[in-house]
Amino acid sequence: MIARSNWLVRQLRWIHPGRNPLVRPWDRIEAALVLLVLVLALAAIPFAALLGAEQREHALADSAEQQATRVHTDATLLTAAPDPGNSDVIPATSQKVAATWRLADGSVRVGTVDAAPGTPAGTPVSVWLDSTGNLTAPPTTAGNALSLGVGLGLLVWAGAVAALCLLLGLARGLLNRLRAAAWTREWARVGRDLNRF
Repeated sequence: MIARSNWLVRQLRWIHPGRNPLVRPWDRIEAALVLLVLVLALAAIPFAALLGAEQREHALADSAEQQATRVHTDATLLTAAPDPGNSDVIPATSQKVAATWRLADGSVRVGTVDAAPGTPAGTPVSVWLDSTGNLTAPPTTAGNALSLGVGLGLLVWAGAVAALCLLLGLARGLLNRLRAAAWTREWARVGRDLNRF
């Protein structure tokens, strides 16, 4: 418990050095920059959340359009899906297999669908069709829309924090050079003062 409180005190001193006479102006500037980065990182959260919410709304609108235009049906496999057997190669989770499916107007289409390895011919496989009867991806779900929104929000916030940290790192590099130059001048002055004796 004591070690944890000491760590917290050291971190707070880094942000706010106080009235310590050993603290140089560069240290106070650095502390102000760290505090500014923390404030800006916290301020970026609502903006990232807003962008994530907008992305979710767009994805939900796309989902509604996809639900209205896409049809779920079964395709029948024309051939068996290849089975890799006991090979040393890691088996694929799905194989491309020729299949047929019937459209709402009664016409039949033939194409390639994904099927589990070893699936026998004649097995029905669930597929999604677009408005023209061609194979397409399943519509976006509400869960997918939420994941897209949260993912974008987190990505935007992480990008903002990374940019702020990069700028802070560059500023600290410049401050370190100024500190080193000040130390060099001080040591030169001390050397001159010692040579007088």
